[in-house]
Amino acid sequence: MTALQLHAVGATLELNPLLTPVTESGPESEKDHLQWNMLRESSLVHRSRDPAQVSWSIGRNEPATFPCIDVLKIVSEHYPWLIKVEAQNPEAGVSCGEVIEAIANNMEKLAAKVDYQALPANLQRVVSEAYRLNRSRRPDVPGGKMGEGLKRADFLGRMTTFGGLEVDSDRVRMVCGVTMPGYVMLKCEKSMMREEAQHAHDQSGSNSKSAAESHSE
Repeated sequence: MTALQLHAVGATLELNPLLTPVTESGPESEKDHLQWNMLRESSLVHRSRDPAQVSWSIGRNEPATFPCIDVLKIVSEHYPWLIKVEAQNPEAGVSCGEVIEAIANNMEKLAAKVDYQALPANLQRVVSEAYRLNRSRRPDVPGGKMGEGLKRADFLGRMTTFGGLEVDSDRVRMVCGVTMPGYVMLKCEKSMMREEAQHAHDQSGSNSKSAAESHSE
């Protein structure tokens, strides 16, 4: 099905649950989902229910949407480019794997100088800081293999964690100016550096311990 056919029949596009965000609480908080730092290769995508050392394979060939659609377009509030996902087999529609590969390939592209210059000064600082961080020797980032040129992934700043896709016509309208059939939102979340994650873990443990001690009193 094409996006125009989807619109013509009044069908509501639904996303494969594997690609949708995880809620903070309730049954949906435990659902199977994809974990990925979008600075990294698509081979490092991990399915939440798989062992830590296993690369994602289960569900890669499943349809990304219902009804199946031959072209899916992805936009984001954190990423100024349109990501177009075209199904290799139009009759089968876009697959989950094709969505991830399209995002990864788009992030790898070099950004133009005018793209950077079009940003307000505060966002230029965010991108510049991300550029330096992403090419540093920190274990959390790709480092020098990202190359010297400014990549589109640098424009994410610290918002490099894949948070899932959402069908949200109001937010699509905010980004694109109009509501478009076959468009979905990419949710980007902040990636924590190792020391930040460790601090958060320690803080959580400290808070739990304090609560337990208070309760025992």
